[in-house]
Amino acid sequence: MKTTDFGVDSDSFLRLYAERKENMRSVMVTCYVVQSFERGKKGMLIPDLPKQARDEAHCKLLAERLASQKASVVAFSRTGDPDAGDWDDAVVITQFGELPAELLDLTA
Repeated sequence: MKTTDFGVDSDSFLRLYAERKENMRSVMVTCYVVQSFERGKKGMLIPDLPKQARDEAHCKLLAERLASQKASVVAFSRTGDPDAGDWDDAVVITQFGELPAELLDLTA
């Protein structure tokens, strides 16, 4: 029987490791983001720095406020496990104005 450096046989070690891994729960979080765009000289939409919101209501409020000042605004959320880097697709909460074509492709 092969033992690990800790004096435990390797089969027991692997079983304990697998049980511990199963018991560790991923922490899922939802991030709320508002992305606004300016219109460039040639009419292209240029992204501003994204703004993080506290929750869905705050996300909508920020988007509504920016909508009167910007060419376009999209508010969205993403849920996932930041430690694993595993994220669900973005969910559009609200949008104002025209969005760039490449962004529309991501939400289709």
